[in-house]
Amino acid sequence: MARFLSEAWFADINARQIEVDPQVALTVDHRVGDTCWRVSLAGGHLTVAPAAPGPAEATLTLDATTAAQLAAGTLDASRALLSGRIKVSGDLSALAAALPHIIALRPALTEVRDATDF
Repeated sequence: MARFLSEAWFADINARQIEVDPQVALTVDHRVGDTCWRVSLAGGHLTVAPAAPGPAEATLTLDATTAAQLAAGTLDASRALLSGRIKVSGDLSALAAALPHIIALRPALTEVRDATDF
């Protein structure tokens, strides 16, 4: 099992070659304390890596507990957003447009969750 947010965890996600609609193109940076990683939906796949230079369409800022709870499936993202546990900046319309595609990733992300050490 890969530890949440470790290099092995990122590698495991990428090795799964999780498919997304090839028409979707979105990059979202996730900032948790001093850690920042980029989730990209592009070229028909989801990839996760340490954040690259340059802007993402959107940035989510959250604390480590919230990030782990979201990834573990013990916290609903909409509740975390409404309660202020997730801060969102950037192009909210691009994020909203991609939301149905992000939701469609749940089955694949459940497999990742089951193989993650929190």
